[in-house]
Amino acid sequence: MQEVNKAVYQLALDKAPGADCIPAEVFKEGSIKLKERLLCLYNNIWEAREVPQAFKDALIVHIYKRKGDRAFCDNHRVISLLSIAGKILGRIIMK
Repeated sequence: MQEVNKAVYQLALDKAPGADCIPAEVFKEGSIKLKERLLCLYNNIWEAREVPQAFKDALIVHIYKRKGDRAFCDNHRVISLLSIAGKILGRIIMK
């Protein structure tokens, strides 16, 4: 549970959520029940040794840099939006 709490604490706020549309604020402000459910989910993933595809998928978004021709690809930057629950799992595994 300490690992889950630490990973949730380290989340950056005001960032765009992934395809599941659940922002980091939900996890940060969530009750102990939410964190217990996350822990149960992560334990099941660890035991099964298989990460759900939803945690692996990224939503790729092109953002115009506001300079030059919009049709030119170099005038855009790309960000990938990942599931916040997947990011939490990733932090736990890295630690």
